[in-house]
Amino acid sequence: MTQPTAEQQPTGIRLRQRILNVMTGRAVCPAPRPVDEATSLLDAYRAAVLREAADAIDDDLERFFTEWPDEPRNSPYVNGRKAAAADLRRMADEETNR
Repeated sequence: MTQPTAEQQPTGIRLRQRILNVMTGRAVCPAPRPVDEATSLLDAYRAAVLREAADAIDDDLERFFTEWPDEPRNSPYVNGRKAAAADLRRMADEETNR
């Protein structure tokens, strides 16, 4: 299964609305089991939230280096933040590959 690009990733808000539509019966669901669709949408929503959190960590690191340009790029602080972002992305990939 190929991973969608960042532009193709549904945002958390759109996914949340789709989940609510399925759960309330307002979704057009060709499959006879809307629970399966809701489950896959929840997985996609969790993955989107995890990716947004990882992106926020990356953005914060960029701001950090703008404010503290002399900070080593491999300091324990930076390495910890990079590891956290990598873990979040790994968790997001696990959600989409169930």
